[in-house]
Amino acid sequence: MPDFKFELRIDDQVINASVKLPAEAIRPVDLLPILQGFSNAVLGAACVGESVSCTAGCAACCRQVVPLSETEAIYLTALIDEMPPERKAAILDRFEKALQKIDAAGLTEKLTMESLRTAEERRHLGDEYLAARIDCPFLENELCVIHQHRPLACREHLVTSPPENCWNPTAGSIEMVKMPRRMSRILYRFGDGVGNGPLKFLPLTHLFQFRYPEQPRLPGPQIFENFFREVTAPTKAAAE
Repeated sequence: MPDFKFELRIDDQVINASVKLPAEAIRPVDLLPILQGFSNAVLGAACVGESVSCTAGCAACCRQVVPLSETEAIYLTALIDEMPPERKAAILDRFEKALQKIDAAGLTEKLTMESLRTAEERRHLGDEYLAARIDCPFLENELCVIHQHRPLACREHLVTSPPENCWNPTAGSIEMVKMPRRMSRILYRFGDGVGNGPLKFLPLTHLFQFRYPEQPRLPGPQIFENFFREVTAPTKAAAE
């Protein structure tokens, strides 16, 4: 596997690192574990000097809408499919119950990509969704059972305000760790492995409500280089 060396500056922090990448042609989803590790490194640098209040068992964010990229949806579908039968059945049952609760709360028609495009729309829907107390299907005893594989949007949700505020968020009550770039949003356009794809995301609870196209295959170093280019490029307003 060839090494890809990179340098990334985050405020006063400089990340110098290298990753081993498969040289053969692969899909973006095949590179997702490496992109998750890259995201962790960037998040770690962003948290330097910050007092993050998120802890295990503090799971208010696990009752919020989690936007999922197509790449992550394919990844999580495969992850669930590989689970032992009893574990898989329990997870699938939670997905079904979450959808039923969403419908009962009158949120089914509101949980569309078109309804989540602006910050104001996301805030309003987020308040309704949290009030309905819809558990993430991967939440068990207030802990994420796929923590190592969790979506980038979950990794990026880091607060420095009191954790109890997350249960009743109001204007100014939630303070987030500032991110140089939210990689979850890059993934919304990265189904093509280049970053030029159409904007695509879905609520995590709707993981099994869609059919996913076969992703194109590109050399591993090329996919990572394309992703790195998007991380360091000027923010695309449409993706933010």
